[in-house]
Order: sequence, then C-alpha cells, then structure tokens
Amino acid sequence: MTCHSQVWKNAKLLAPVRDSFANDERLNWSRVNSTPDFVFFNHSIHIDKGVGCVTCHGQLDQMPLTWESHALYMKWCIDCHRAPEKFIRPREEVFNLNWQSTNQLVLGKKLVAEYRVQITQLTDCSMCHR
Repeated sequence: MTCHSQVWKNAKLLAPVRDSFANDERLNWSRVNSTPDFVFFNHSIHIDKGVGCVTCHGQLDQMPLTWESHALYMKWCIDCHRAPEKFIRPREEVFNLNWQSTNQLVLGKKLVAEYRVQITQLTDCSMCHR
C-alpha cells in the first residue's frame, strides 16, 4: 500500500469521528469485547493490580480498527488468574503498550506481593460469576 493510499484510508476511517465532533453528536461505538450477563468484569481492579491494557486488548496502537485480540473465554482468564505473575507490570506502565520486563517472573512475583494480589481468591467462582 502506498503512503498516499494509507493516508486516504485513514482519512475515511476517521470521518465519523470528525463528523461527530463537528456536529456535536454522540459517536455510536461498536462493542469489540463483551462478556455474558452472568460474568462480572471490572477494569479498575485489573488496572489497580497492574494488568496492562495490552494483556487483554492487544497492540491497539497497531490496529487501524480495533479488533478482538483474544476471545475472552473462561480458560483464557483463568490462566491469568492462576499465574498473575506472568502478566502483572508496574502500575505506571499499565497504559504503555510497548513496555516489557527484562525478567517478568521475578518482577511479577514481587508485584503480586506488593500489590497484595490474593491468588486463592482469583480462582473462586464468585470472583467473576454473580
């Protein structure tokens, strides 16, 4: 794709955003990720415990249109809940899509303790199902 065609494609993609702003009208978003009604999910606890956006949402900075990076099946969530040290990062890096640890397991174990992550509670069914 040439540079000119990429610029044109991006201009077309952003047209609804510009129109919404210009006309002071609400933009209707299409939901990308959703969970069943019986699943409780809270972004704030994940952010507070150091789970980066990229962990669940993927490399958003590389998506011209946002797509579902991971099917949010229970097994996928449970894998993280059973071993959060593989995913936790410093809170100040939660929104940094390109952050990487030089030794994730060592840092992750330290942060699990520091952030008081209760691993035994993370696999209790009532943590996510209400």
